[in-house]
Amino acid sequence: MALTKVTNSMIVGAPANVLDSGAVGNGLTNDAAAVQFAVDGTVSQVEFPDGSYAIGTQISVNTTSPQNLTFIGSRTNSYITPTVNFSATASLNTLINNYAPNGKLSFKNIRFASDGIGNLPVGGFGGYYVSCDYQISPQKTIFSGEIDSCWYSPSSVTEGFLRGSLQNYSVRNSVWEGGRACFTLVGIYNYDIFFSNNVFYSGYYNFLDASQNASIVLNINVTANSATATGINAVASYVGMQVMATGIPIGTKIISVVPGVSFLMDRKSLVTNASLDARLDITTQLVTIDGLHSYQQEIDYLISAKGATRWNLSNINLQNTTTPAGGAIGLLEFENFAGVNVVNFQATQEQGGTLLDNAIALSGGEGRFSNGRITGATIGLYLSGLTRPVELTFSDVDFINCGYGLGIAAAATLGGKLVFEGCKFNNSTGYGIADLSGVHTLDADFYDCEFI
Repeated sequence: MALTKVTNSMIVGAPANVLDSGAVGNGLTNDAAAVQFAVDGTVSQVEFPDGSYAIGTQISVNTTSPQNLTFIGSRTNSYITPTVNFSATASLNTLINNYAPNGKLSFKNIRFASDGIGNLPVGGFGGYYVSCDYQISPQKTIFSGEIDSCWYSPSSVTEGFLRGSLQNYSVRNSVWEGGRACFTLVGIYNYDIFFSNNVFYSGYYNFLDASQNASIVLNINVTANSATATGINAVASYVGMQVMATGIPIGTKIISVVPGVSFLMDRKSLVTNASLDARLDITTQLVTIDGLHSYQQEIDYLISAKGATRWNLSNINLQNTTTPAGGAIGLLEFENFAGVNVVNFQATQEQGGTLLDNAIALSGGEGRFSNGRITGATIGLYLSGLTRPVELTFSDVDFINCGYGLGIAAAATLGGKLVFEGCKFNNSTGYGIADLSGVHTLDADFYDCEFI
C-alpha cells in the first residue's frame, strides 16, 4: 500500500508552510518565489520552519485586498535574509512591501538577519526589510497587526527595518541589534502605535524616527468665484490630505491645482479678494512606548519626532559604557510637539565613555517629563530653534555631572514657560543653567530644586 505524505497545503484552511511551496531554507537558494506563492494563497498565516530563507526579489503582500497576514517562525532558528546575489546597484530596496491602503501584516518569532556582508541595497530611500508605498495614491498603510518576539540583526548600518505608515499597531518583546533607523514613520496616517519591552543594541541612528514629515504651507489665491492653491513640495507624500482654508467668501468654488488635495472651507470671515496661507502640520499621534532599553548606541537620538501629538513614553533607558563609534548620541528629540508625557527615563554615559551630547533636545511644544536621571551629558536639556512657544514641566528629574544641566540656544526666541519641581542639578564640573548667547522671553519657575 502506497502512503501519501500529507502537507499543510492539502488541508483546507491550514496555514501555508513555505517548505510546501518549494522553499529550501538553506540560506543560499533564493526562496522568494516560494514565499510569494505562499503569501498569494490568501491564507492568514505563513509558517517558516527552522531554516534560513534567502530573499532575492521583493515579496509583495496585500496586493489586492487586506489579508490580515502573519509571518510566523521559531525566532532563533527561522531566518529571513537578503540573498548574496544582490548587487550594489540593484533596484530592490525592500524585502517585504505592503501594497494595500489598509493592509494588515504581522510578524512573530522571526529573525531578520543579513547574509553577513550587508547586501540589502541602499537605492531609493535606503534599504528596509519591510515598507509601504506611502507615496502612491492612495497612500499605503499597514492598518493593524503586531511584531512580537522577533530578532532583527543586520550586518550593515545602512539597513533599516520598517519605513512607512502604521495604524493600530504594536511592537513588543523584540531585540533590535545593529542596523539603522529601525522604524521610520512617514506619511500622514501614523497613529495608535504601541511599543512594549524592546531592546535596542549597538544601533546606528534612531530606534524610532518620526522626524521626516514637515509642515506644508499652501498659498491660496482667491478671486471673485474661485480659489487655487500652490506651494506644496513633494506633493506625492501627502496625497489625500485635506486643508482648512479660512477667509474664503461664500459661493467660492475651490479649484485645486494639486492633484489629490481637497479643501475644507471656513467662511466665518468673508472677503472678496484675498491671498492667504493655510498651514498643515503633519503629526504622528497616539504613540505609546513602555519599556525601551538601548545599550551602546552608536550615533544620534534614540527617539526623534516632529509633530508628535499625544505621545506617552515610560521606562526609557539609554546606557553607554564606551564612546559611541559613530558620534554624539542623545535620548529624545522633539520638535513642534503637543501632549508629550515622559516618565521613568534615564540617559547615562559611564566608565570613561564620551559623546552623550544633548540628552533631551526640545524645540517648541508642550510636555511633561517626570522621574528621570541624566548623567554625563554635555547638556542635559537643550532648547533650540523653537517653532512655537514652549510649555514644559520637569518633575523629579536629576541632572548629574553634565556640562550644563539646562542649555538654551540662541535661536530659542519664541518664549514660553518652564517649570522645575523637585529637580536636582549636581554638576560638579559644569553649570546648572546656561543661556547660550540667546535673547529670550522664557519664564522659568523652580520649586524645591537643589543646585550642587
